[in-house]
Order: sequence, then structure tokens, then C-alpha cells
Amino acid sequence: SHELRSPLTTILGMASTLLRSHETHYKLPPQKQQEYLQIIQERGEHLLALINDILDLSEVEAGRMFLQIHKFSLAELAEQT
Repeated sequence: SHELRSPLTTILGMASTLLRSHETHYKLPPQKQQEYLQIIQERGEHLLALINDILDLSEVEAGRMFLQIHKFSLAELAEQT
């Protein structure tokens, strides 16, 4: 639950800050607004990836998807990366 709540809390906090600055006399500089929007997007993408992983796991558990387990060389993978 922590892995899901952390990015969601950041998304909500940044969005709330942007909304408050829009509704009040205090305006965030455009650069700061852009930074906050970038953070919201990144955390949203992270949250989406986590949700997709959970959905994939539920497919595996339901027998509708199968894991393909293969041996691989970690050193080779690291070298390629």
C-alpha cells in the first residue's frame, strides 16, 4: 500500500498546490508550475506502472497469464545496459 500511496500523495499534493496558487493572489512562477507538472506526470506514470504490475500479477494468479522463466547472465545484462 505504501508503494501506491506515495506517488498518489505526491500527485495530489502538487495538484493541490497548483490549484491553490491559481485561486489565490499568490502565483507560482511559470518555471515552478512546470516543475510541479513534471513531478505530477512522473509520479502518475510510476503509479500507472505499479497498477499494471498488480493487474498482471492478478492475471497470473487467475491462470490467464503464465510466467516465462528463463536463465540469463546478470553480468551480460549489466554489460548490455
